[in-house]
Amino acid sequence: MDLPSIAQRYLQLAEAIQASPLANKRECLDALYTSFFLLNEGQQAAVPSVQPLSRAEDVFSRFIRLLSEFHLRERNVGFYAGKLALSPKYLSKLIKQASGRSAPEWIDSFVILEARNYLRYSDLSIKEIVFRLNFSDQPTFTKFFKSHTGLTPAQFRKQL
Repeated sequence: MDLPSIAQRYLQLAEAIQASPLANKRECLDALYTSFFLLNEGQQAAVPSVQPLSRAEDVFSRFIRLLSEFHLRERNVGFYAGKLALSPKYLSKLIKQASGRSAPEWIDSFVILEARNYLRYSDLSIKEIVFRLNFSDQPTFTKFFKSHTGLTPAQFRKQL
């Protein structure tokens, strides 16, 4: 199984954990993220002797590592492209080629997952969550969240 397929499964598992009634979801998600990055590094260490990663897979792997570190502050493809010394267009092409999803879709998935965690497991106000996720204002965050979940942050929190 290739790295993008594994990453997709990890994201699906993270979403399933988040939707579950588990009491310790935050710890499970932290362990899942750690597991993914350990697997990713182990695969990179083992794979070159057998079969080198394609350019797209290598860039995807580095992109996911950067995304896990910076998704709370940066949602711009240009930021990640700069860190990887690529143009935003080329980065997007490689990410799509490696994973079947665009770079903005991956960024949004990480941000939405984090937003859901804050809404479910914290007592932070929506205004505080907006600040922590580095949105310019609450209406922008609400529009972003609703476009990805179908609910406003307040509606999402109420349904819990």
